[in-house]
Amino acid sequence: MAASADPLAVPADLPPGPGADPAWAAQARAGLAQADARLARRFDAGEPADKLVALRARAVDALVCEAWRRCVPPDAPLALFAVGGYGRGELFPQSDIDLLVLAEPEA
Repeated sequence: MAASADPLAVPADLPPGPGADPAWAAQARAGLAQADARLARRFDAGEPADKLVALRARAVDALVCEAWRRCVPPDAPLALFAVGGYGRGELFPQSDIDLLVLAEPEA
């Protein structure tokens, strides 16, 4: 694999994982953009922000859960947790999401 100047960048020549699906990824991005647009209209109409950030967290939750199902076998000894604001169900527009993955230690 080619070295990258950014130590956190995913190498371009990394083989796709079992859940790699560019069409699904594009559809997920479009779906989240549509949800964000609906939430923005509701905010402009005066709906309380606390309700809207909770709804955005639920929308992102659906995408994260589906991505996890697509990429991680059901019997994998892994657990996925939402932490931070996302874990509290408070996800503002353009916020990052904080995820924690725990793995069972090897015996």
